[in-house]
Parts: sequence; structure tokens; C-alpha cells
Amino acid sequence: MQKEIQIAQLITALQKGDVTAFDQLYFEYAPLLYNRIFKLIKSPEIVEEILQEVFLKVWNMRAQLEVDRGLKTLLCRIA
Repeated sequence: MQKEIQIAQLITALQKGDVTAFDQLYFEYAPLLYNRIFKLIKSPEIVEEILQEVFLKVWNMRAQLEVDRGLKTLLCRIA
């Protein structure tokens, strides 16, 4: 529960353009997403490129993020 509150606070900060919040969300979710993509792709270089594209899309759509929706689900959908 505490982690969910922290993630919600980070998403709210990200919506306002907080780069530190973006970094924290990246470090929270990038390893999980990397592993999921790697299971499908099996190429570290391509996985890194996809990961960068996913988080670039998150940054670009930060104002539309919904705090009450799962960020992990959105990341997987984008990937």
C-alpha cells in the first residue's frame, strides 16, 4: 500500500514535468520491463532501444497519465 502511494505521488510529480520523479519511476520499472521484453526479443541492444522508446513515450504523454491507472500495465502495453 505504501509503495502504491509513493508511485501515485511520483506520477503526479511527473505530470508536472518533474525529471527526478521520471528518473525514480524509470529505476523502479525499467528492470521489470527489460526482463519482459528480453524474454521476447533476446537481443540486449534491441531491448535497450525499445526501453528507451517506451520511457520517451511516457515522458511525452506525462500530462495524460492517470494516477489511478496502473503504470506497469501502461508500460507493458507501450512496449
